[in-house]
Amino acid sequence: MELINSRGVLADYQILKLVADILYNLGIKNFTFNLNYLGDSTTKEKYKSKLKKFIEKNALDLCEICQKRYQTNPLRILDCLLCKNKFSYPSYKEVWDKGDNNYINEFNQILDKFNLPYQYDFFLVRGLDYYTGLIFEVNLEGEKTLLGGGRYDKLYQELGNINAPAIGFAIGIERLVDHLEEKKLLKIDSEVDIFFFACVSEAYSDILIWSKELEKYPMVVDYNLEVRKVKALPKIIDYYQPKLLIILGEKELKSKKILIKDWQKNQEFLVEKEKITE
Repeated sequence: MELINSRGVLADYQILKLVADILYNLGIKNFTFNLNYLGDSTTKEKYKSKLKKFIEKNALDLCEICQKRYQTNPLRILDCLLCKNKFSYPSYKEVWDKGDNNYINEFNQILDKFNLPYQYDFFLVRGLDYYTGLIFEVNLEGEKTLLGGGRYDKLYQELGNINAPAIGFAIGIERLVDHLEEKKLLKIDSEVDIFFFACVSEAYSDILIWSKELEKYPMVVDYNLEVRKVKALPKIIDYYQPKLLIILGEKELKSKKILIKDWQKNQEFLVEKEKITE
């Protein structure tokens, strides 16, 4: 998900609010945003310099990969599973200037006002060079990161010479589903109230109209997206478990008498075509 061509605390808040809405609506209540603020290129370079001096001064025993990262992109060391918790690295907060602190204070006020759960991890960097400003992750009960994102105001400039500030995030779908299943939060309701079964292509003009008319009712309405033969009905019924099945074939459309099967009452009856939604 991306919010493009918007910057500032309100844009950043909108993204975190969207994440929170998604998680709350899935029944996930116990989560916290882990935040950090990388600042602009000047702030990032100040921190890189501070980090390199710290490593030089303390002659840290970095892993083989991080020894290379030290020369190319020292920020990635803070993402390394082997090295990130072995040493007391300098806090990113130490290089924030007045503008960075003002931004953080204003942003925190909005998060506090609307009760979004958050904490700062001043060693969070997310490892991608294009991040600027706010970055964030959500971890569930000490598990792997469920989702992550941040602001990348220079990325479109680098890729396509377009000045378009942006912020976005991505969710790990498999991790999300695993968590929902483990916590018994995943509710799959495949039962359909009304299923229109199209045996001929001419039926779709009516199906689309009826489906639109039925949107005002609290019912699940569905239909096959490609013409199917009647022999496919057992699979359709098994998968969708419709309460009402409405069959639309050549015979029904010509006679203008539509066959409806009520699977709950084990009945079937004919209805005049113009009275279907009624």
